[in-house]
Amino acid sequence: MIQVIRTLLPLVLLFGGFAVGQAAEKDKGLGDGHDGNRASITHLIELWDDRGKQIKSADAQPRPVSMRNTCGKCHDYDTMAAGWHFHSGSTNVLSGRVGEPWMLTDNRIRTQIPISNRDWKGTYKPGDVDLNAWKFLKKFSSHFPGGNYGEMAPSEDEEGEGDEEEVDTSELFRWEISGKYEINCLACHHADRKQNQSDSALQAAKENYRWAATVGSGLASVKGTASELEDFYDPEFDGQKIITSYDKSRFDSENKVFLDIVRKPPSNRCYFCHSTQDLQTPGK
Repeated sequence: MIQVIRTLLPLVLLFGGFAVGQAAEKDKGLGDGHDGNRASITHLIELWDDRGKQIKSADAQPRPVSMRNTCGKCHDYDTMAAGWHFHSGSTNVLSGRVGEPWMLTDNRIRTQIPISNRDWKGTYKPGDVDLNAWKFLKKFSSHFPGGNYGEMAPSEDEEGEGDEEEVDTSELFRWEISGKYEINCLACHHADRKQNQSDSALQAAKENYRWAATVGSGLASVKGTASELEDFYDPEFDGQKIITSYDKSRFDSENKVFLDIVRKPPSNRCYFCHSTQDLQTPGK
C-alpha cells in the first residue's frame, strides 16, 4: 500500500498543479497564458471578418479582417483594449507618466494645441476643443493604433456629446459606412516586411477605417473610398462600392494564413508614430 501511495503521489501533485494553473488562466485567452516554452508560436491561423464569418480565398465578396474576431480567438481583446495605447479615449484612467500628447494644429492661425484625456500639465481634453470620437479620428487616424475612439460610435462618446439630441446624424451615417477602427494588433506585432503603416494611413484618410489594418498588413488590396459615398449608402441595396481583394497565395489548402507574429515589436514599428526630427542645422 505504501508503495502504491508513493507511486501515485507525484501524479496527484502534478494533476493538482495543473488544475490550479487552469483555474488561474480561466479568464485568459488560449494565447495569453505561458506554458514555459520559450520558442515562438507559429501563427498559422484562420481570418475572421467583423460579422464572425471566416474569410476564405474563394469568397466572392470578402470583407476585411476583424482583429477582434481573429486575434480575439486566442487573446482577450478587452484586456488588450485596457493597454496604454488603447485607452486614451477614456476619461476614467490614471494619468500615468507624462507621454506624448496628440498635437492639434491649424496652419491658418499658426496654432498647436496638445490634446490628451490624461491630466497632463498643459494639455487640453478633446471635448475642450469640440473633438468627439468621429472628429478625433478625422484628425489623428493616420497615426492611430485603433481601439478606443475608433470603436466609439458618436452616441457612445465619453466626452458628453453622446446625448441623442446633440449627435450629428450625418456622423452616425458615416460611421456605418466607414466601420469601426479596431485595435490594429498587426501594426506592432507583425514582423513581416510587407507590413506597411503608410497604407493603413492612406485608408484612414479615405475614412476606410474598417479596412485600414487589412491593407496595412499586405493581406489584401482595397478599391473604393468611404468618404466619397453618400450618407444613405447601403451595400445591401446599392452594391459593394468598397472592394476587398485578398492575395490568394497567402491561403493554404485549409484557408489558413501565416502571420509572422512576434511578442516584442521591432523598433521599426514604433518609429512610424514615435519618430522625432532634429531640426538643428548639422555642424552648428
